[in-house]
Amino acid sequence: MVSSKAERRKKRTANFNGLTALIADSSENFVKLLSGMLVEFRLSHVFQEVDGDEAMRTLSVRQVDFAFIDCQLPGIDGFEITRSTRQKSGPNQMIPILILTSHTEAENVLKSRDSGANMVMAKPISAGTLFDRLIWAAEHPRDFITADMYCGPDRRFKIEGFPNGVGRRETDSVTVGRQTEADLSQDDIDALFE
Repeated sequence: MVSSKAERRKKRTANFNGLTALIADSSENFVKLLSGMLVEFRLSHVFQEVDGDEAMRTLSVRQVDFAFIDCQLPGIDGFEITRSTRQKSGPNQMIPILILTSHTEAENVLKSRDSGANMVMAKPISAGTLFDRLIWAAEHPRDFITADMYCGPDRRFKIEGFPNGVGRRETDSVTVGRQTEADLSQDDIDALFE
């Protein structure tokens, strides 16, 4: 039995042809790995940088459609690159910026959000997760906010809650139904990661 998520991923297609991306990460191996995934998705060009100063320079002279920036780059860190990119009017001001990190503590997530990042991606990254995040960024653009203390995508996410209003408050209780299918076997789980 194949999971519905895996089936949906196989059926989803996207045309990234003609799009460009910037990857900024201090690990050359990670940059090559992520770049290879993006090339497989048919992005036309991927700019690769291994330090913050070069990433800033690339963003000032090249227009890109996506940016993947590690939060702990040498030189200028990913938070400052994101904040600076958002504050400068120009072709890259409103692009989706995805902060990469191996440390997903709340502090890094909040700093990413407050600097103007669209989302945080935990490393290591699978091709499936990368594809899903690119699709999500394309299909769910958020309003761009320009204010005195913040510039970037709207930080508020609308959470609909459960159907019929159940579960919308901390004091609400939700009853979970009985299991209707057998648990996945180890072979099924392994197939999800292939």
